[in-house]
Amino acid sequence: KGQLLKLPGFKPPVVPGQDLKIYQVKSGDSPYTIALEHKMPLYKLLSINRLTKNSTIYPGQKLFVQ
Repeated sequence: KGQLLKLPGFKPPVVPGQDLKIYQVKSGDSPYTIALEHKMPLYKLLSINRLTKNSTIYPGQKLFVQ
């Protein structure tokens, strides 16, 4: 749990014209609250992290944010 895996040939998703930062999930976070905190639409947070509305996130997990 909470480890960042590096996969050969894997590149983070790219959103044209946007710089991405890494956010470490904290206890009590949800995709919605993370999106609000970073002033980005929920669908974009889910998309750039290859998540769905049913995905579970965990403390220590790293997500891309704008």
